Amino acid sequence: MTIRDNGCGLSEEEIGTYLATIGRGYTRELRERLTLCSPEEAAELIGQFGLGFLSAFLLAAEVTVVTRSFKDGPALRWHSTGDEFYDLRPIEDAETGMSVSLRVKPAASFILREEELLGTVRTYADFLPTPIHLAGDPVPVNLMTPPWEADDVEAAARDYLDRVSPGAPPLYVLPLHDGEVRLRHDSITIPLRGFLYVPPGSVASVREYGDLTVYIRRMFICDHERDLLPPWARFVRGVLDCPALQPTASREGIHQDETF
Repeated sequence: MTIRDNGCGLSEEEIGTYLATIGRGYTRELRERLTLCSPEEAAELIGQFGLGFLSAFLLAAEVTVVTRSFKDGPALRWHSTGDEFYDLRPIEDAETGMSVSLRVKPAASFILREEELLGTVRTYADFLPTPIHLAGDPVPVNLMTPPWEADDVEAAARDYLDRVSPGAPPLYVLPLHDGEVRLRHDSITIPLRGFLYVPPGSVASVREYGDLTVYIRRMFICDHERDLLPPWARFVRGVLDCPALQPTASREGIHQDETF
């Protein structure tokens, strides 16, 4: 699997800063711990130490990076099998930007299925402003613009819900907006965008719904968040973006602090 971008690329110095951590001695223990971790524990470990690139070796036996910086310098090829050693050499030609190629482990071959890749992109990168193209398709697979930034938020929200759940239009859509919280001697404004909606069909239990999909600055954090809504609102669902919320280290949840 190869992921390409036409961004700034990396210089040799930047490769040493951002990729050479794979080969440093202190990552040996982390690599060993990652191989023994569950996916949830591995995500927490990677997020805690800021070694996100190590996550590639949970899925791949080898990773090859080909890059050319927009600054002066040669095109470079970096290769690693996830141990303490890596190979870095100049190559004849490469476009400005970067390609990351993963030789996927047999146990992780499911990620090569197009429907899996499409679902992954739409889950984690649907609202990022950079267009993402899958398998050469000229049409981006991510929306790039969230529904709450449209001129007609309710119509855009309905279109979005039809995209994720075809044929099941909501009974009602309620756009969200910034909320003012009054304190004893002051007030604060909580930045909030998104929408709530009443799902179609009968509700067998008041606890059947009440879950939210949460974004922070367009970045997907979690879905099925059931503690943000009050108990009486279990008949609705929603999608929201709140930059005041604080993600956990693994970026798979949000802290239940005062802002929460």
